[in-house]
Amino acid sequence: MRQLMTDFAEKLRAAKIPFKQQETERGDVIVIPCPMKPTETTVMGCILTTEKHDIAFRVNQFVHIPVEKRAAGLEMMNTLNSKYRHVRFVLDDDNDVHLCMDMPAETRDAADTAMEYFARGIKIMKDCYPDLMKMVWSGNGGNN
Repeated sequence: MRQLMTDFAEKLRAAKIPFKQQETERGDVIVIPCPMKPTETTVMGCILTTEKHDIAFRVNQFVHIPVEKRAAGLEMMNTLNSKYRHVRFVLDDDNDVHLCMDMPAETRDAADTAMEYFARGIKIMKDCYPDLMKMVWSGNGGNN
């Protein structure tokens, strides 16, 4: 299993994608900064879980939805979850949007598959970010 994360790290290095790698009690972790916004960087965490034998790609606190726009945020989560089949969008109790993708670790060419998941995740974040921010900044509670 650790070989998968080593191979994935090598693919990231070859693509000149910066990352940090660490071991935790939950599993091996690769953290990849993903420039998304003009003033901050979104981080994608890739966790190879030891107990479930999968890679959990996570982007926590991708966007914060104001409390008065929670209903519109939930509606947007449903829309995004219908549109993007490989990503699960979650609005937590603090009104933060999280992106989740899960990939089985025991697949043929797992490191290549992990790179594909990473690339898809970045593309989806870039595609949905403007719509999320439009909803956040709209003056009508996000209900258009």
